[in-house]
Amino acid sequence: MFNKMFTKLPVGCFTDILRMCYDYGRIRLAKDRGDGMRLTSFTEYSLRVLLYLGTRPKGQLSSIKEISSIYHISTNHLSKIVYELGKLGLIQTIRGRNGGIRLAKDPEEINIGWVVRQTEEDFHQAACFDESKQGCIISSACRLKSVLSEALNAYLNVLDSYSLQDLLVNQKTLQRLFEQTAQIPRRELTE
Repeated sequence: MFNKMFTKLPVGCFTDILRMCYDYGRIRLAKDRGDGMRLTSFTEYSLRVLLYLGTRPKGQLSSIKEISSIYHISTNHLSKIVYELGKLGLIQTIRGRNGGIRLAKDPEEINIGWVVRQTEEDFHQAACFDESKQGCIISSACRLKSVLSEALNAYLNVLDSYSLQDLLVNQKTLQRLFEQTAQIPRRELTE
């Protein structure tokens, strides 16, 4: 039933998917103070890179510097992300003077849930999820872990039902926003 609710809703970007989860009360979005289910910045930026590359004409190369200036991400951090996405086979990197990066797969072949699983370090929502930590004294009787596990599974199941192509339904609008952002002068972003 949960997945059926989402197939009827229009999806414009990754944030919309998370907002839908929140609106239906199944998963609580992270607040600014850092609680709740939350993606690491590494995963968020990985998805942003894929979104950007997905809006480019097929085969067109982009640069790390170009993406960095659009998203206001440090080029050093973005280089690490691009390297990992390349290792995962999601993007193709071409070295040299006329090199750059582009999607290595068609957007419909890139599953958002898979990307999140590959780029997140862990999904420990509480200490009881991390077996390397000391066990909680109430773990044998506590249902919190199973409830959080159920929420995490619902979260990942929603992400599994979307491909990068699903997030590009408003591709023209995204392209226009990227172009507008690129025209605004920016200072070099480095760490």
